[in-house]
Amino acid sequence: MTTPTADASTPVRAGRGALQTIDNTVAFLREHAPYDEIDEALLREVLQHAQLAYYAQGRSIIGPDDGIPGFFCVVQQGLVRGVRPDAVAEAPALFESGAGETFLAAALFEERPTRTAHIAAEDSFVLQIPRTQFRELLDQSARFLHYCERRASVLVERAREQMRSQVAAELQRAATLDTRLNSLPLRPPVTCPPETTVQSAVTTMHEEKVGSIVVLDEDRRPRGIFTLHDLRRIIASGDADLRQPIQACMTPDPTAVGGSHSVFDAVSTMMEHHIGHLLLLEDRPEHGHGLIGVVSQRELFLQQRVDMVNLSRTLSRCTSAEAIAEVRRQIGRVISTMLAHGASGKQLTGLITQLNDVATRRVLELAEDTFDDELPPYTWLAFGSQARGEQTLHTDQDNGLLFEADSPGEAAAMRQRLLPFARHANTLLDVAGFPTCPGNVMAGNPELCLSRQEWVHRYQGIIDTQSPEALLKASIFLDLRVIAGDEQSLQHVTDQVLPKAEHNTHFQHAMAQIALGFKPALGMIRSFATQRSDAGRTLDLKRNGLQSYVAAARTLALAEGVACANTDDRLEALAAEGKLDARDTHAWIEAFSFMQVLRMRAHQEQLEADLPLSNKIAPDALNPLDRRILKEALRQAQRLHDRLKLNYP
Repeated sequence: MTTPTADASTPVRAGRGALQTIDNTVAFLREHAPYDEIDEALLREVLQHAQLAYYAQGRSIIGPDDGIPGFFCVVQQGLVRGVRPDAVAEAPALFESGAGETFLAAALFEERPTRTAHIAAEDSFVLQIPRTQFRELLDQSARFLHYCERRASVLVERAREQMRSQVAAELQRAATLDTRLNSLPLRPPVTCPPETTVQSAVTTMHEEKVGSIVVLDEDRRPRGIFTLHDLRRIIASGDADLRQPIQACMTPDPTAVGGSHSVFDAVSTMMEHHIGHLLLLEDRPEHGHGLIGVVSQRELFLQQRVDMVNLSRTLSRCTSAEAIAEVRRQIGRVISTMLAHGASGKQLTGLITQLNDVATRRVLELAEDTFDDELPPYTWLAFGSQARGEQTLHTDQDNGLLFEADSPGEAAAMRQRLLPFARHANTLLDVAGFPTCPGNVMAGNPELCLSRQEWVHRYQGIIDTQSPEALLKASIFLDLRVIAGDEQSLQHVTDQVLPKAEHNTHFQHAMAQIALGFKPALGMIRSFATQRSDAGRTLDLKRNGLQSYVAAARTLALAEGVACANTDDRLEALAAEGKLDARDTHAWIEAFSFMQVLRMRAHQEQLEADLPLSNKIAPDALNPLDRRILKEALRQAQRLHDRLKLNYP
């Protein structure tokens, strides 16, 4: 191994004033993670073998050709950049390490050469700690070990940056989905008082070249909004009186969000309410509820090139299941744009799920229209990924039906009335692009078309089950959400069921065994666990990656009485209650998000190649950065499993 030389280097502990040198270095390190949580005596012992090296600007520190590093480094002063070994001078850095930041730890931890060339971007002093002391820190400090293991969140962000760098030039300037609404270049809102006539308001809108006018009361609080859509509505009614006050035909209580909300929040809210204009209000209570501006669909799309709201509106107006299927084929194009904007896994799957919810509700309306007799009130339930808000383009049906009945006899009669409708809805959903479930987890199955009390008994049976094999089949029902109907009916069920799950330790142990069965696809010697297929060696990103997180989070959440279904929300709720370490949770969420994005990208590539959608990917076909991050994400899944084993040995 070639040992790189610095322009000058000295031991940290050397000669006269050595104690002061050690004291200063310890004080410096304890201002930065992870050294702020490492035993001071251990730090002092390690530093006796360290050197402080000086590198002039532009000097190479170490690169891939130098073999496994003999040391890891902490920047004490200056800036170190990591670049590709073959990068030209103006190439962007893969990372930068400033004062207090560590580099080369990953290479030593994995016992491999560094994959990047490390260059002093300016005159820099670097603390170099030998490999032997690195092992000593790993062996004696759990905090340092966790620091070296927990690199997924940083790496995931680098991968998202890499995706963004691949966007076409016209997209690179656009705002990202995380951009705050109050940072967008919005014009001041056009407003009027409630007594303004429709004609006067429309004249103002025409002069100001806007599509909406906000109606304010005497305290300058928004009371309503009038848009060109409202104008078309009153004109089409045939008895429009343009001299009537605007308050008579405005849309009252317009939907609003705070200025600190993101573009993603605005897109999601517009989809949920099927609206084209969104009021932007001040966030802080001391400022009241002052109007900042109006975010229009058109302005938002000019910023984002995202047309999810249009798709949502179109889906809600489709007149057939075939038309819904045709509209849903456009989702892939929009997902490509969102990937280019660096959308997270939760954002992507959340918006796809919202669109699928809209499509499902429209299918239910179409199914209802085919029945002459009025149907009894019902609640349509989603299970699995749709319930969690984690759907991708590759999905099938997992649904059920809930209704109210006062007796077993009434429940049986209601079921006979609702089953033909449920089966017809399942058929229409299949036509609309949601394949039927191979396991018959569908509302048309009599076992899943149940009264509220029957659902309670069904869930009690699941919780009382001692067999992991039986629970594996039933676990899909443990993620559930209302798509259409009465939310309160399901709330009555969960209010009775969740406490039973929380206090049944046999159930929790069985669920933990199920979760641990979804083993992360890691090999024995720092490689992937793959299987041979026609596409080469592949791994199942869903079963041996994503499900590792989903099932573990489900188990931990049910054991603590956490009611939400989304995997990220479950982990965050557990961290908020002090059941999980917040830093671990952040790493797990970022790793889970990366794998969702990777899965989505694979689906996009399969669609472009006119191939059937699959969750299997070939790690060797990934670029080096994605391959590295996938390995880190799978390691994080293993760490979550290790956490589960502590709870359920």
